[in-house]
Amino acid sequence: MTKEERYVSPDGELVFVVAWEEADVTLGFEGSAWHTHGDMLASHFGTTVEQAVRRFVDDLLLDKSVIAIGSLDWSPRYISVEDPCEEPDEEAEVERRYWSGKRPSPL
Repeated sequence: MTKEERYVSPDGELVFVVAWEEADVTLGFEGSAWHTHGDMLASHFGTTVEQAVRRFVDDLLLDKSVIAIGSLDWSPRYISVEDPCEEPDEEAEVERRYWSGKRPSPL
């Protein structure tokens, strides 16, 4: 049985979905191919899957994570959470924002 959590950004522009299935947890934005999995987050954070999912969602909802919105050849609206360890591609046409709708400060 699947249990689903849905979060809608304050401006109504984004919907983030957490789908709990028996053997997996999938997290991603509605209408975008980008997603991640609970076991990957648990490995990254060094915690249980449930703790890692809660941390990831909390960071997103509390504007600690930058969201990138752009387009790719195969997806007109590609939405992802940026990896803070990777340098952003400054040449890509990407809108960066927080969950609240605020824009991150320029680098």
